[in-house]
Amino acid sequence: MGATESRAAGHRLHVGRHVVDSAMLGGLMAHEMGHMVRTEQGHASHSPDAQRRAIRSLAVARGQRKGFFGAARVAVNHVQDV
Repeated sequence: MGATESRAAGHRLHVGRHVVDSAMLGGLMAHEMGHMVRTEQGHASHSPDAQRRAIRSLAVARGQRKGFFGAARVAVNHVQDV
């Protein structure tokens, strides 16, 4: 539906085409703006460096690594939304 792309110069909000004319647009924009604020505040939940360090610190058995890091990224996205 939507995503925030944060860069040093600012933020870019990506919105799905189907959302633009829907009742969901306002809520989605508010939700994504929350991500922007957390990113600007340097909150650990929105720090790519903190996320990388946390994920790299996990001990994952060699045979279980395939797919683990993708699943970890999905988990981080969910935690950011809480």
